[in-house]
Amino acid sequence: MTSTIERIANTAKERVDWDLALNAYLQCADFIRDEGAYLPDIAASFLAEAMLRLSSNYDCQEEQLISDTLAVWAAAEGRTGRPSEVFPELYHDERFQAVPAYAKPRKTDWRRRPTPFESVVETARRLRDLEEIRKCLNGQQTAGILGGSVSYGGFFNVTGAAHDARASDSDTLLVIPGFDDLAPLSNALGQLKGSQGASVSQFSDRAKSFLRSRDYPDEHVIFSGKIDMWADVDDPVLKETGIPGAYQSSLHVITLPGLGYLLASDERSLSWDSSGPSRLIRDYREEQPTRKDHQRNFSGKNIRIPISVQIAPGGYMRQSHAYFIDDLDRYYPGMFQNLVLPHFQLRWNAVGDSVRRKLESFHWKIVERIRYERRLRPYELLLASLSHTRSQMFAPHITWMADRESIFPV
Repeated sequence: MTSTIERIANTAKERVDWDLALNAYLQCADFIRDEGAYLPDIAASFLAEAMLRLSSNYDCQEEQLISDTLAVWAAAEGRTGRPSEVFPELYHDERFQAVPAYAKPRKTDWRRRPTPFESVVETARRLRDLEEIRKCLNGQQTAGILGGSVSYGGFFNVTGAAHDARASDSDTLLVIPGFDDLAPLSNALGQLKGSQGASVSQFSDRAKSFLRSRDYPDEHVIFSGKIDMWADVDDPVLKETGIPGAYQSSLHVITLPGLGYLLASDERSLSWDSSGPSRLIRDYREEQPTRKDHQRNFSGKNIRIPISVQIAPGGYMRQSHAYFIDDLDRYYPGMFQNLVLPHFQLRWNAVGDSVRRKLESFHWKIVERIRYERRLRPYELLLASLSHTRSQMFAPHITWMADRESIFPV
């Protein structure tokens, strides 16, 4: 008799070409089964890239992607039982504990790598919820740019809350025509499936306070807020598994002129002469920042710049650098430019073609800035990926993508 897992797997493989993703998974499983188990990053990244490609066949069907991944992988390994029983087996997959990167956290700041199935589940859940945000905002002029670990580590290092770890956030830069559109946006999020009511109410109340008190150019401001997801209601994907599903969705709202200011769209280049040594941007947020402004240049060198923080209605106003060019003429992208870098993932756009053009313009400005700095320092390794303050968390294929500047040798 064909089991439920086998039936789902057979149906999945009839609809979608699973050959690459399945065999990449089995190759990873072979690594960890061997004596002296280890798993090369490149093999794990190969699987992550295969899943990224495969996921394009499951647009707006992320829960189906999770179900099919469970069935296809489990059937290939001869696992039996109900899907709800096999789910936690694959999610926690203790075989990976032999590899240090996947070991349980030893301390609170230890970042473990999730098992392959956990990374699929947690990436897909966040992409599904991002689509729910888009649905809530349907009919409004918004664009959504995906940043953070879901962008640079999707299907590789997006973690859940297993082993009492801190679950990966979802980070989205929301573009609106002007801040007059913030109130309807915040009201619409009240219908977001899986959101905790208290956090949505706080987001809305803070938006109202922000709109009443703002007295600065809108293009120099970002309104940020966190919404708690699946904190007081069970995610149907995780039901009956005993796996906690809570995580935070970080939303950063910027106007279309603000996006242009952030990405220096109005300048011919990223340089002292053109765009100036720095640009400051105000981030209106609910929590008081406790750290300095952390930035990196293309050689990977870190700087931490003191920031100005002021109490504001319902939160704090943090003044940050959109970018910074030091006295040695080295460029440091700021935290909000790092939301766009390295993947430039525009998930939806109902604002206009200028959003995509601003992203493309910034991409090539970054490429040209690196070329300029390489002429100054021909014996240094200068890469776009190294300038990101989370570059150590990138999936290897994302690092390669970020540093593949052109198909032509230059």
